[in-house]
Amino acid sequence: MRGDISELENMARTELVERYASVLGTEPPKRVGSKTLARIIAWEEQAKKFGGLKKGVRAELAKIVAEQKVRPSEIRARSGTRLVREWNGVKHVVDVDDDGIRYLGKTYKSLTSVAKKITGAHWSGPRFFGLKPKRNP
Repeated sequence: MRGDISELENMARTELVERYASVLGTEPPKRVGSKTLARIIAWEEQAKKFGGLKKGVRAELAKIVAEQKVRPSEIRARSGTRLVREWNGVKHVVDVDDDGIRYLGKTYKSLTSVAKKITGAHWSGPRFFGLKPKRNP
């Protein structure tokens, strides 16, 4: 272990990126902040020095992860979003704003009501416009 967390927290981001790469053998994720990088590096260096998690703890964590059913989350359409969907050869454009969902000059309360207008059948609006993943079989 080269130094403590305060030394790492005072490093420039470029130094942290280099240190992360040397300690973990890979580039850090781009959107991780400098303080988080410093903490990851400190933990990894300590784990190398002191042995990291015990075998039983690692096994328990692996079991928990294996049991998790991870589902992709739904994407929210915020004000200013434009959604485009082709249906039966026709391109449909929907704009989301603070007042609701605008489609063909009318304002609707939900994407589901617009999807029903387009298809003539009940659809989940977020699923129809590709904002919600398909159900797992």
